Amino acid sequence: MKKLILAAAILALLVPVAAFAVEDGSWTGEVLDMGCYAKGQSGAGHATCAQKCLNGGSAMGLLTSDGAVVLVSKESDADAYKTLQGLGGAVAKVEGTSEQVDGKTTVTVKSAAKSE
Repeated sequence: MKKLILAAAILALLVPVAAFAVEDGSWTGEVLDMGCYAKGQSGAGHATCAQKCLNGGSAMGLLTSDGAVVLVSKESDADAYKTLQGLGGAVAKVEGTSEQVDGKTTVTVKSAAKSE
């Protein structure tokens, strides 16, 4: 019985590890302040507020052309993250590594630039 409980405990620890996929890629989308976006505020008209909120530490995301929201990890490259903070409300292209957990995609950004 103790072996069965131990095996179940080990399996329970391994399942969450297998529940995500990691891959390199690039994403293009509007740089979002997630706090304001949750309240329905986004777009170029909201850019000044988004930049202020992002500089204040608000969570960041990208709204891609297909309507998906990709969260930006605070573990991203410091220069790339700072670039994105200044692009709130604008469209940017990022490159990095994505991780999908519980249906949410988070990107650890390696490079970022304003999209032309």
